[in-house]
Amino acid sequence: MGGTARGLVIEDNHLIALYLQDVLGELGYRDVLVAHDLATGFTLLGSVKPERAVLDVRIGIALIYPLAEALLRQHVPFIFYSDMPRTSLPPQWRSYPLVSKFAGKTFRARALDATRPMQLLVQH
Repeated sequence: MGGTARGLVIEDNHLIALYLQDVLGELGYRDVLVAHDLATGFTLLGSVKPERAVLDVRIGIALIYPLAEALLRQHVPFIFYSDMPRTSLPPQWRSYPLVSKFAGKTFRARALDATRPMQLLVQH
């Protein structure tokens, strides 16, 4: 990737957000922006278009789907990162990439890297 891409992490747990920021940095993202709530996520998305986003499904008591819809409108690829099983997602979101928070560190890094191709991440 050459260290030129910008990433976006929406995660309410500060330690997990730092971990995801590090993983995306290792994958070549030069600037990884982090939001711990939906309002900040929308603000960041309004000011900068990331090349990729990693979204926790639950942000506090809120669900991430409105921000995921905004990412789709901007053609920004994203993956869900959650402790929820795929079957708990609403049907319209089940086909999007999901990486489990319970997966081991090596698996998570490989899964985040493997989902990089646009066609896997952006569905119209």
